Amino acid sequence: MRILSIYLGCLYFICIQTTAYGQEALSNEAIWQDFSFSHKRIPGFNFLKDGRHYTRLISNQIVQFDIVSGDQDDILFDGKAESENGGFPGSFDSYVFSRSENNLLLKTETERIYRRSSKSNYFVYNRARGTMDALFEGGKQMYATMSPNEQKIAFVHDNNLYIKDLPSGEINQLTSDGQFNHIINGASDWVYEEEFSLTKAFIWSPDSKHIAFLRFDETEVKEFDMNYYTDELYPDKYVFKYPKVGEKNAVVSVHIYSLDKDEIQTVSLPREDLYIPRIKWTGDPNIFCITTLNRHQNHLRLYLAKVKNAKSYLLLEEKDPYYIDIHDYLVFLPNGEQFIWTSESEGFNQIFLHRMNGDLIEKLTKGEYDVTSFYGYDSDRSKVYFQAAESSPLTRQVMSVSLEDGYIDVLESEQGVNSASFSTTYDYYVHTHSTMNQAPVYTVKTLDGDAARTIEDNSRIGELQEAIETSKVEFSQLAMDEGHILNSYTIKPPDFDPTKQYPLLMYLYGGPGSQKVIDSWQGEYYWWFQYLAKQGFIVACVDNRGTGARGSEFKKMSYLQLGHYETLDQIEAANKLGSYPYIDT
Repeated sequence: MRILSIYLGCLYFICIQTTAYGQEALSNEAIWQDFSFSHKRIPGFNFLKDGRHYTRLISNQIVQFDIVSGDQDDILFDGKAESENGGFPGSFDSYVFSRSENNLLLKTETERIYRRSSKSNYFVYNRARGTMDALFEGGKQMYATMSPNEQKIAFVHDNNLYIKDLPSGEINQLTSDGQFNHIINGASDWVYEEEFSLTKAFIWSPDSKHIAFLRFDETEVKEFDMNYYTDELYPDKYVFKYPKVGEKNAVVSVHIYSLDKDEIQTVSLPREDLYIPRIKWTGDPNIFCITTLNRHQNHLRLYLAKVKNAKSYLLLEEKDPYYIDIHDYLVFLPNGEQFIWTSESEGFNQIFLHRMNGDLIEKLTKGEYDVTSFYGYDSDRSKVYFQAAESSPLTRQVMSVSLEDGYIDVLESEQGVNSASFSTTYDYYVHTHSTMNQAPVYTVKTLDGDAARTIEDNSRIGELQEAIETSKVEFSQLAMDEGHILNSYTIKPPDFDPTKQYPLLMYLYGGPGSQKVIDSWQGEYYWWFQYLAKQGFIVACVDNRGTGARGSEFKKMSYLQLGHYETLDQIEAANKLGSYPYIDT
């Protein structure tokens, strides 16, 4: 048997040549080419505002379902039936309902740009009138977003920001200096998209009277050439702005456009921090929040900016000896007096409640565990819903905390990984549960935890496991020479004999905050590992220092020395595993 493993960035190319497949039903072709062993997944839920129904895009139709019964209630939009209506092509890639759900914003003919960015042709469909209108005739648009009052749509085209008035059809170009590889208005540059997951860089005020947006000046950023290989004889050359380590980044500024005055103000910030990775309106339509970071990304500030004079003042400041992860877990409460913020400032990612002057009211989650997802704030019940590695870094629980009395409730705590998707009103949620040895089960539940129905139990996967006689994934810990403990798992051949010796395959990623050793279903990788076990391999995975769900200090060990501790840990782990009598060093 020969194994060739090639690692390029985040992509793995693995080629296995073997003369015997063992059990014929389990093969690389069946796993990776035919996907014969793939578990069933469920689509994301586009919950409607009534909290009882959701929609899915099926065969160019927006279909409405009842979350409790699972029954199809209605077809809210039929793309094929609307073909040629107002120039609509008949098919669409995605959709967004307006706040009232009377209008649909349809995204068509989408072209990918980078990892997260794209441009499309957008159409607006009025459900009551049955009218369809193209958003813009001058070329594809980016990030079209309807105003809260549903009267206007803002979008980016050719690096400039526009607004279309829906009743009149009039289009107003807000900026005119946009130019490829020089100036970007309302969209992000490559750095922000890749490192901060930011693409759309504008946001409507709650009263639809203002738009806050970012402007990127890339003029001084050096260019990078890249060849695109296509079916043509010669590759296409692509040139874009790409700052390398220590080189100049884009100069970013914050602006406010006021519709009534038809003017743009530049927001003055007390300090010129390099990065502005987030902007967000508070509940007050005259005040929005600006997040800034220094270049080392270890000093974060939240500023509040006023529309009236475009001046800003400090709301919250946070420093870290290593670095600060940017997130979207900032919620301004409807009372206008408080906001929710998550932070690793005390060693673990926890949830905090602050006053609008920045003062801390209360630490809402209390314990040495990481909050791993923030699901939202339920204003009717005054509760925050979240996911946490509360009992172990290998598991996840779904929890809530009351802002009234601080009571923390555990909604889901089955062994393994639990996650949830809540309806708009928080009356229902879809519970997803899996372990390393059990495929996901999807269940609709009421807020008190009662199961309304099972959407998918993936029982077929359990039958396959039994028929193929898969090996159980076993978790363990490795005590390292420097005194730290690493989590690991192993998969042994089904006919494992401790008196024999087996070759070992170590699978890893190990990047900052990542996790491979976690008690959740691994999809095709599970089956590939089982296939290797049947070929006589032992498969092992070890999470090195720098991985996630074990607190800030453990995660940030690799700060300023990426690859150092990770490599040491993987080498030592290999040596320790190799010391077992049944592993062939």
